[in-house]
Amino acid sequence: TYGSGTGAIVVPATGLQIRARLRSSSGEWSALESVDLPSAVAPEDSPLVRGLRFAEVMSCSADEDAAGNTGDGSEFIVFTNLLSDATLDLSGVRLTCTKTGNDAPSLDLTLPEGVSIPPRGSVKLTKADDWPTAKITNGKVELAVFDATGSSLLTGHVETSWFNAACDGTGASFLAVDLARDVTTEAQWKPSFIPP
Repeated sequence: TYGSGTGAIVVPATGLQIRARLRSSSGEWSALESVDLPSAVAPEDSPLVRGLRFAEVMSCSADEDAAGNTGDGSEFIVFTNLLSDATLDLSGVRLTCTKTGNDAPSLDLTLPEGVSIPPRGSVKLTKADDWPTAKITNGKVELAVFDATGSSLLTGHVETSWFNAACDGTGASFLAVDLARDVTTEAQWKPSFIPP
């Protein structure tokens, strides 16, 4: 969107792709050019940046949800707080889950007032309690977390094909073994158990 006639472009939390071409005075159009503008990144000294991390993701459970969708009933995401001296206020934090290659997220959740994580604690968000009508999605999943201003906090990526499909409807979840802000490779996760 444009801001108050100033020509300023507001980049949404998910980033923005701008495409443009120019028309010459003789009426010829230039080649189409594009640029991807990433979302803003939260300041490094923010408690959310320093402390909030993915701990566990269940993207494809072994049971059904209330609507009868197999593999979606027990979806959950666990966040942890690495800080020993600060409670993390998650009010207004936004979580999106998008199937790789899709534009629209299958889950777009803004956390309500009062959600927090105590020092060295964790919080578990569940399909049943937090997103009963949406789903994380199966297959290749892009996870993104933004603060209340839309600045990027965390990114993640999981694939149900990883670990010989150990987390594909078997009851096993993805456990983060790397507590970095970006956990996007198979080496940064492990299955919660290896199914027989």
